[in-house]
Amino acid sequence: AEALKTNTSLTELNLSRSLSHNPLTTFSAPRAPPTLCKLGIADCKLLRLPPFLADVSTDFQLDCKDNPLVFPPKSVCDLGIEAIRSFMRQTRQSQLQLPPPPPRRWRRWQDHPESS
Repeated sequence: AEALKTNTSLTELNLSRSLSHNPLTTFSAPRAPPTLCKLGIADCKLLRLPPFLADVSTDFQLDCKDNPLVFPPKSVCDLGIEAIRSFMRQTRQSQLQLPPPPPRRWRRWQDHPESS
């Protein structure tokens, strides 16, 4: 992820386990260089895809097979980059529109911290 922050001419990044023997468990770079057009993260231990995938182009190439993904769900990932982009954008948008949590209400007087 650090390489993504500093390298502005990177076009391909392959972090697949078959090449590195060091499986990724997290990959949370918020942004990728605008030149990045291919990402290989196959056969790792990733549960979540990086958030920048919401903003990649439709011709972006992603290999994320053989990961225990939960976000986006594997069913979305199987549909390709356009479905992943759409899912990530919808999720980001819905998180921006979440109302603040309601104030905590005490169910019983004994539950209030000052009642001890």
